[in-house]
Amino acid sequence: MEDRGEQLARHEFEPLIIEAAINGATPKNRNPHVPRTVDEIVESALACLEAGAAIVHNHNDEPNVGGAGRHSSEPYAVAWDRVLERYPDALLYPTYAVGVTGLVHFGSDPVER
Repeated sequence: MEDRGEQLARHEFEPLIIEAAINGATPKNRNPHVPRTVDEIVESALACLEAGAAIVHNHNDEPNVGGAGRHSSEPYAVAWDRVLERYPDALLYPTYAVGVTGLVHFGSDPVER
């Protein structure tokens, strides 16, 4: 008898894009396994990409700088540089404040907002 994996392999599926939102606002005291540090975020992002995700979204634990909703870009860039070494085509995006103006740096490439 054919198993479920064989049944699925016979079918054609429409292409899809998988986005992994790896931590949200969940603190460690609510879930000790949630990735919050740079190393944890890298490990989780790589696992998601290895499993087939095309997009990874994450928050960092850096305090807001310059007002509500403005995070330091450094923890994102440090984590993402490591992820992009292995998956250069991965789509990665941060938590960002709506309406923030100015120049934002991710890695070495400034982005005008």
